[in-house]
Amino acid sequence: MFKKITFIFLLSVMFNSCVFFVTDTSRAIHPIMSDTSSLVYVKMVSSGNAVNTYRTGLGAMPTWCDINEKYANFLLDNSLSKKMFAVCYSNKRPLLQEDQILPKNTFPQSGEQGKGLFSVEEFFNPFSRAYLFSISVAPSKYDDFFIFYFDMYRKFCQKDGISCCMTGNGNDFKFSMVVEEPENVRQFYMEIDSVVTYMNSSHEEYQNVVALYGLFSATIYDKCRFNRWYYDAIAAGVISPESFIDLEKWKQLEGRTTWARIKRIDVKLIDYQKISLEDKKWLENSLKDLGERF
Repeated sequence: MFKKITFIFLLSVMFNSCVFFVTDTSRAIHPIMSDTSSLVYVKMVSSGNAVNTYRTGLGAMPTWCDINEKYANFLLDNSLSKKMFAVCYSNKRPLLQEDQILPKNTFPQSGEQGKGLFSVEEFFNPFSRAYLFSISVAPSKYDDFFIFYFDMYRKFCQKDGISCCMTGNGNDFKFSMVVEEPENVRQFYMEIDSVVTYMNSSHEEYQNVVALYGLFSATIYDKCRFNRWYYDAIAAGVISPESFIDLEKWKQLEGRTTWARIKRIDVKLIDYQKISLEDKKWLENSLKDLGERF
């Protein structure tokens, strides 16, 4: 009897002095066919046996961007070897093969970018017409990455026929805009000029950051969206991205000035007819003049 009481006493002391770690098995990274790819499984609350896979992290179109996936090959660096996928499921964890996950390319990959401050490339497509530009910038404050993006998004990306994205690598990032069915090259250049002018302004201040937070938080409405957003942010070089979920962090940046040093501009013209030499020359000269401002 004495031994039994002693044993129970020792157990109680042991449990009170130990720290227990609980593993979140609903979100864990699992290797697949090669060491350059991984899956992130996310258990969802849903009826039936739903399974959705999404590319996330490096080489993926971030979940906070609103650009159609068919333009991804024109905006992303497809040479990145590290690939991640979010697998959202509602019943038993699915067994997936790599060929079930890798997305099919809608468009062929673009050629190498030109050297210098800008490049202009043309692509023939019989089904759609869209002009894209990406501005590579070095931010003055990388820790307000999301606030900078949604500030740009609010000012330039909420018009019909316009969509935007931002990607990063921890040092620089690219703000990209797609103009679908543009009127002409000159109208397209006006969009580039307006964005460059805004980025070059060192006196701009974040205003009404609560509204910016509303734009941001609307992109995360379930565990799977959060998971995709989180790993996209990590891939972009954002430190502690979960801190951006706190509205108070955004409020602290109200009235804070920001600027971004522009490094280069890359333009891609997707069209069902060849751009006239006159228009292309005008665009190149205009971009050259614009480059003298940064």
